Amino acid sequence: MALRKQLTTPYQITFTVTAVKVNSIAVDAENNLIHLGYSLLASDGSVVQSDKLETLSDQAYTNYNTRKNELGETFSATDAASYVALEYLPGNGQIVGDIKELDTPYNVDDLCNVLKIESFAYNTDDGIVLIGYTKMKYPANKLISHLPWALTGQEYTDFMNQLNANEASGMAVTTAEVTTCLEWLPDEGTVVDV
Repeated sequence: MALRKQLTTPYQITFTVTAVKVNSIAVDAENNLIHLGYSLLASDGSVVQSDKLETLSDQAYTNYNTRKNELGETFSATDAASYVALEYLPGNGQIVGDIKELDTPYNVDDLCNVLKIESFAYNTDDGIVLIGYTKMKYPANKLISHLPWALTGQEYTDFMNQLNANEASGMAVTTAEVTTCLEWLPDEGTVVDV
C-alpha cells in the first residue's frame, strides 16, 4: 500500500538552505545511539524545515562522546554537546553560535504535487492526533520531509469519526488510518494508491 494525497492545485516550493540548527539530542546509551533533531534554515534565519532526524550509531556514537568530552574541557556540558551535534549534522560548514552555516547552500525549487504520511499517533486522553508528513514532487521524489501537523478539539473528534467511517466502508484499519491522516492534511486533494 502506497497511499498518497494527489493535490488538486500543485504549488511551487522555493527556498535556499544556508544553515542547520540542532533542536534536540536524545541519547540511547543502552543501544549506543544518539538521535539528533535539527532544522534547516534559510538565509534570513527562518526555519524552512524542522524535526529532521540524524542518528549516530556504532563508531559515530563513540566518536561523538569522545569529542564531546574533549570540548567539555573548555565548553559547558550543554555547549559541548550542541557543538559536536552541529559537527555531525549533514553538510560542511562553519559553526557560528548555535548554527552551522553551510559552505555550499542549496536550493529547493520545485512543484509540490503529492503529500505522503511518514508517521501518526493519537492520544485519546489528551484528544490529539499528531501526523508527520512529506511534501513531494512525485510519489517518490521528496521536497520537504518531517513536517508536523496536529489536530485537537473538534478536529480530533471529527478525525476519529472519519477514521471509523473509513474502516466501516470496508477499508482495513491500517488503510483507514493512513487514508484519514491524508484527508486531514492541509491542501485539497484526492487520496490515491500509487
